[in-house]
Amino acid sequence: MLTPFTEGNEVDFESLQRLIQWYEEGGATGLFAVCLSSEMFYLSIEERVAVARFSKQHSRLPVVASGHVGGSFEQQLDDVQAMATTDVDAVVLISAAFAEEGASDRVMIDNLGRFLDRLDPSMPLGIYECPVPYKRVLSDEVITFIVETNRFIFLKDTCCDIAQIKRRLRLIEGSSFKLYNAHAETLAESLVHGAAGYSGVQANCSIKLLSHICSHFSESDHIVEDLDLLYRVAAFCPEYQYPICAKEILRNRGVFRSIHTRSRDMSEFGDESRSATSSILTDLQAFENRPTKA
Repeated sequence: MLTPFTEGNEVDFESLQRLIQWYEEGGATGLFAVCLSSEMFYLSIEERVAVARFSKQHSRLPVVASGHVGGSFEQQLDDVQAMATTDVDAVVLISAAFAEEGASDRVMIDNLGRFLDRLDPSMPLGIYECPVPYKRVLSDEVITFIVETNRFIFLKDTCCDIAQIKRRLRLIEGSSFKLYNAHAETLAESLVHGAAGYSGVQANCSIKLLSHICSHFSESDHIVEDLDLLYRVAAFCPEYQYPICAKEILRNRGVFRSIHTRSRDMSEFGDESRSATSSILTDLQAFENRPTKA
């Protein structure tokens, strides 16, 4: 999920409610609040909890949310426990929080185990290979440990490697731990091999496109052109100051009142960016308006 802000730099809960409705009407099957797209590193713990609680209270969909963004062991523990009070369907842990960059998988497993020992064992959990502060890609050993805890239900996979995704899907087969791929280019193949769905930035430009692909990836009609559109959106987002470009799309759709962001310099989003955003929105609307089969 994105986080809408007012021009005064406050969380815009009125726009957030419209955003939730936009996701639901577009075919989303769950919401990941308080993630990197939500600008979680620029939200206070009070704001993170408020956004997650609002999303859970105002959506008919399952909601997961990241519980922590850094700090000491105790600070992160407090943040996760605060997030649990929102009654989200899973509190999502950040993989990089449990080992310094370059540290061994054994260090991560030991630290994660200590963390889990301090949490209510009934709390459903997720884990997220967040690119910030660095991307800690989970090894097969760590995935196996996570599965064996029987406490995790959600993985936001950002490894971007279909061979590794296939191994992970074999490791988690039969468990409650489900893989959601964040990588557009490997999405279709990962779905063929059993990925549970998609969880990535392109859904914030067109949830309908991603919902359609996840539901029709095995069908031949239009799937090649639909994937081509997805790949163009995937290239568009980093080039045009995401998340500003996605907020501009949503502003043009009447969902957001403002494209204000805390994580980017707003002056970077000039006429060229607006023109490119208008072009990709036209293509997305053409997809959304395409006649469907009776």
